[in-house]
Amino acid sequence: SDSGELTLKICNLMPQDSGIYTCVATNEHGTASTSATIKVQDSAADGATISWKENFDLAYAELHEIGRGRFSIVKKCVHKATRKDVAVKFISKKMKKKEQAAHEAALLQHLQHPQYITIHDTYESPTSYILVLEL
Repeated sequence: SDSGELTLKICNLMPQDSGIYTCVATNEHGTASTSATIKVQDSAADGATISWKENFDLAYAELHEIGRGRFSIVKKCVHKATRKDVAVKFISKKMKKKEQAAHEAALLQHLQHPQYITIHDTYESPTSYILVLEL
């Protein structure tokens, strides 16, 4: 601002991000720092709520695996009605909590940039949280 005051807004935090944060400002006149203890309350990103549908298999057919990680498997799938290819991330319920999967889905819903994938839909199966993504 004109008074030289700055504001820092930290978005999309989760409860495990709670802790001590330090801000350091440096310019030609020197360095100044300040710290604050931050307690992150549990809520969806920007108040978003994720609607988890069932019956993924009725809408999509799995084609093949694209990749895998510790918490999820990504597969190429096709939407049965439109024949459109999509990437589908199957997040293991044994490895991640529903709130964590919902947070990821909410983040993707809020991102709008040509370099980021878009999320099309969310499903839940007995073993996975399912994110339908742009291929």
